[in-house]
Amino acid sequence: MARERERERRRQERESQDGKTKSQERERERRAREAESVRRRRQGQREEGRDPERGGMKEEGRDEREEGRQEKRGQKKKEAEPENEREEGREREREQRERRVEREIEREGRRRGAEKRRARE
Repeated sequence: MARERERERRRQERESQDGKTKSQERERERRAREAESVRRRRQGQREEGRDPERGGMKEEGRDEREEGRQEKRGQKKKEAEPENEREEGREREREQRERRVEREIEREGRRRGAEKRRARE
């Protein structure tokens, strides 16, 4: 009786080990397939003249976009806003900050009230 139980326990152990190794093997194969597909995709991008390390952007297009950004920066510096517009902007930002602080204070009060209610319950 004890021998049979021991034999059965060993058999189940072997089967569980086989299951583990099979699942590990499947996981290794899946990772290998994934890595191969990434490698193929990057190779394809290189052949098309793209740079896979930079999100697959074409070299020429990236240079043109960068030049455009620099031009826009220059225009923004030239077109500095008149003083009164700047003052209005500052005022608007100040009001937004105040509203944000008020909302934060209200939220904090509601949170504390809820905590007190929970403590009483």
